Amino acid sequence: MNVLKVNSVLPNLKEEIEKYNIVVYDGEKHLYEFLEEAGEFIPNNIKLKVKFCKNVKYSKTVSVILNTRVLRFFKKRRDLRNIPDLYSLLQEISKYKKDFRKINTKDIVIVESNNEKELFDTIQQFINLGINISVYSRKEFEDIQKVEKFTKNLDKLDKIVDKFYKNIEPMDFDNKLLKNAKKDIVKNLKTIKNSIPKLKEQDVKVCIVATKKAGKSMLINCFLKNEYAPTSAELPTPCIIKYTPNKNSDSIELYQLNYEYKNENGKSLSELKVERKYLGNYKSPEEVKKALNIVFKSVNIKGERTLDFEIKYPVSKDSNLNYVIYDTPGPDLAGSEHGIGLKEVIKDSDVVIFVIDYTKYAIESEVELFGKVLSLFDEKENELIVAVNKMDTMYKDQLSEKISSRVADFVREKYKALEEKIIEKAKEEGKNIENFEIISIPISAMWYFHLIKTAEKYPQIKEKLEHIKDIEDDSIHSYIDTITNIMSILKRTYKNTSPTYEDALSLSNFETLLRYTHHAVQEKVYKRKLSNPANEIDTAIKNIVTIINSGEILTSQKNNKMLKLTTKFIEDVYDKVYARS
Repeated sequence: MNVLKVNSVLPNLKEEIEKYNIVVYDGEKHLYEFLEEAGEFIPNNIKLKVKFCKNVKYSKTVSVILNTRVLRFFKKRRDLRNIPDLYSLLQEISKYKKDFRKINTKDIVIVESNNEKELFDTIQQFINLGINISVYSRKEFEDIQKVEKFTKNLDKLDKIVDKFYKNIEPMDFDNKLLKNAKKDIVKNLKTIKNSIPKLKEQDVKVCIVATKKAGKSMLINCFLKNEYAPTSAELPTPCIIKYTPNKNSDSIELYQLNYEYKNENGKSLSELKVERKYLGNYKSPEEVKKALNIVFKSVNIKGERTLDFEIKYPVSKDSNLNYVIYDTPGPDLAGSEHGIGLKEVIKDSDVVIFVIDYTKYAIESEVELFGKVLSLFDEKENELIVAVNKMDTMYKDQLSEKISSRVADFVREKYKALEEKIIEKAKEEGKNIENFEIISIPISAMWYFHLIKTAEKYPQIKEKLEHIKDIEDDSIHSYIDTITNIMSILKRTYKNTSPTYEDALSLSNFETLLRYTHHAVQEKVYKRKLSNPANEIDTAIKNIVTIINSGEILTSQKNNKMLKLTTKFIEDVYDKVYARS
């Protein structure tokens, strides 16, 4: 993984870049500004091969864990106090990982400063580079480690606590100190018992928000890998659709939901009263889509809002898709009430994917909706992803720059600027909106969906993409046309003479969105939600350790049964739950 650092557009840029896999821009301008200037000096075949990112300066030490190997950089080595920037970090990683495609989420970068800007800037640059690595702040990483220990050994902890509680609860003491010690120990044991179920009951919810015709429903179909949602080319979504994974059934269950929205200000969707009506089982996503289409057609003609729906869709037990997805109605359809329920959904969600149309982002209705989303975020811990959809249209414009990281950086900077204006305006109106870090990912949901569904039916294109020319199937003729077009772009624009299925998927960039969303959901949000009960358990265990180590209370009674039981409890917890070596 050769890494080049540049701070300006040099005449010999082409010759320099050809030797490297990664180019880190270290100048004063934004990355998109540099790439716009450099575009004419970079041949198209290099634009697909070489990845570009912006340098990130670090205020404290950065740590890296590569396949359980810990490297703590620059601990006063050669008089260097810390890793100064992302460029140095990439250089160090390249010593151990020659091919960045082999880096995965088991490889970890820890930003020791806990600085959110440094953290999210680093995440964004790794996304630009297509490097699938986990990036955490030090606090996030420590909380996640704690959660992993407890969730992995939850049954063991439950049994250890039960056994200890049954033995110590009946014990009685005349000694006041021992009586109080026992009372405190039992109190902490109850805290542990009450916190254990909380480590099993946390749901993570992802909300998809967009203005009309941004491709939101197509994006959801890509997540589900099936065509459940009618796309806006057919009918706009006039209600909330909740997609819930169902690992206990192969059939698809459909429910109609009647939420009580009136006089419930400030509540999330899961806190509202709801009437559920079972509508039946369906054998295929197409059947569900057909049923929804009938409802949508009726209400869109009248310009009304229908009741909401829940679709319980089957997933395999080893599926990564184990979170709830909300499809929200577009709030900008004239004469309708599509905005109802949006605020409740956002309040109920942990991750919000804000979908924008590459061809017309930052239009007035989009800016207004973006402001509404920000105003409904209660905590900075929520994840906000801006998915720049319909990137396939970029190739229709001969003058547009064909580097996706340029688009990602431009949109991110644009929306960060919009965010500042929205926050300032809210302050003038007496409202308090927090500042949020944004991740921007350019995608083509249509390209991705057409690719995976065609490959599902005709797997030979995975072996050789050229086989698409041999397929004659009227039922998916639009998919075949799409893939033929992608192949032509790879050949014509990027001079890729033998494009593969993986090359085509990479051009859609949708798997980057899938990976980061899954990472945000599983590794960040889910385990963050579990960190509170994990910390409660950890504190309670430490409290018991403090009690047993109190010389005035227990150590003077060296042979008493309570001391032996408590010591055994602590040993079991540390050996079997904390798994100390």
